[in-house]
Amino acid sequence: MFANVAMPGSRISIPGDDTGFLGLNKSSIDTGQEHSPDYQATGVLPLDEALDSNRAQARALADAIKARADEVSAGLDPLQHPTSYTEAQCFPTALKNCIFVGHTMTDLDSVASAIAAAELFDGVACCSEKEVNGEISFACDFAGFKQLPFIEDKIEDTCAGKVRGIVLVDHNEPGQSPACIGKVAFPSDPASVDPKTTKTMRSRICGVIDHHALSANFETAGPCFIDIRPWGSACSIVAHYYVRLGKPMPTEVAKVLLCGILSDTINLTSPTVTDADKLMATMLCFLGKVNHPNVLAQDMFRAKTKWFVSLGAYEMIRGDQKSFKAGGLTFGWATIEVTSVDEVMKSAGDLLLELRVLKKDKDYDFVFLSVVDITKMNTWLLLCGHKEVALAREAFKIDTTTAACSADQFSELHASIKLKIDDTLMDIGNLTSRKTQFVPPVMDVLSQGWKPTEAVTKAAEGEEAPCVKEDSAPCVNQCCSFDRVLVDNTGTSERVSRGKIGVCGKIAPSA
Repeated sequence: MFANVAMPGSRISIPGDDTGFLGLNKSSIDTGQEHSPDYQATGVLPLDEALDSNRAQARALADAIKARADEVSAGLDPLQHPTSYTEAQCFPTALKNCIFVGHTMTDLDSVASAIAAAELFDGVACCSEKEVNGEISFACDFAGFKQLPFIEDKIEDTCAGKVRGIVLVDHNEPGQSPACIGKVAFPSDPASVDPKTTKTMRSRICGVIDHHALSANFETAGPCFIDIRPWGSACSIVAHYYVRLGKPMPTEVAKVLLCGILSDTINLTSPTVTDADKLMATMLCFLGKVNHPNVLAQDMFRAKTKWFVSLGAYEMIRGDQKSFKAGGLTFGWATIEVTSVDEVMKSAGDLLLELRVLKKDKDYDFVFLSVVDITKMNTWLLLCGHKEVALAREAFKIDTTTAACSADQFSELHASIKLKIDDTLMDIGNLTSRKTQFVPPVMDVLSQGWKPTEAVTKAAEGEEAPCVKEDSAPCVNQCCSFDRVLVDNTGTSERVSRGKIGVCGKIAPSA
């Protein structure tokens, strides 16, 4: 079955349904997708290469895990292998029966790793948000999982008469934890929370399973299980736990873990991808019996794009946004990963406006939005002010900028600022990862003491949008009018909150 058979260059997927690896002719599946230059030249996608190079090892792992599942169902002891036995005895028991929850502005890797870890450790998987994006919904439907309970509804959940411990997955930055955890265990103003309450919540944090840098703001009340690896996905780490512990993996868990890896690594094309991610993804293709993982990834990305473009600018900006600090300055970075950048850029004027509102709301010194084309592997950066333009040019060593929206739209929405329309969009090339390619250059520049020049600071006056008021109470100074589009649970869009963003905090006197 694993003979070195030449694979057709037009293959776009490889089955994992126990029938062996077969070549799949591209013409047999109409994906409607463009591919990267590397694919066009070789006919092989990165996932294909990973499956080819890891198939034997991954199949062996999958077979071993399936054998253990058969032993369990037969009532036999599955822990005969010394490594599995040792891991089972030495692996921390603190993760047992815990609540597993990911970060706010949640993504598929966060949700999927929580689901799989909860299944492995007999815990409860929760979601940090009441509503999730289209990619998460698609993946959960594909794998056979219902929507997870909202963390605030389960935070006091008990097991055997005791309140459950908490395991943070796919994050460790307190500011990214759900408010019922982060703001209690790590209050920005310690005086605002009873010290006993803070200590109690910190003592409930039993573990962290993550693939991001350890936050300087994270601490626990006692010894804590912390597993942070430089891998491309938290789902890869959780999948590895099943291997280490010799535990059977349900098919639906394998499917959702595979979805999480493909999502967070952009189908194994992200610079964050490691050999571990490739091996785990290949193994999960077997265990999940996923016939065409490339097609699965494309369907996921389409679902995410469809969901994103159905939103208003407010939700697009805040759907996947994180905060960072360096050199005494703070900045926010929102990102959108889509298969059609053009669909997103139709709302560019509104997106720039919402960036200004976010900057004020979060009290950021800078704020950015990256729109990643996951088909062409290229990223466009939206710049909402003079300071952002200056910092982006310094960090990415790119001077060229262009217009993000039409002149008419820019004039209407941004009448109150001096920024030129031709300075609102920057092509930063084939960078695609916020974690390893967008944020680090900015952090480096700020850490070295970079500051905007006096000329830039003066030009930026009035860009922070310090007030948002309804038409009935406009600002004294010139304002920017806007409509904010919100989407309800049924997917119906409704224009609400017609208002103005002003350059000052003064409200016009009543007539």
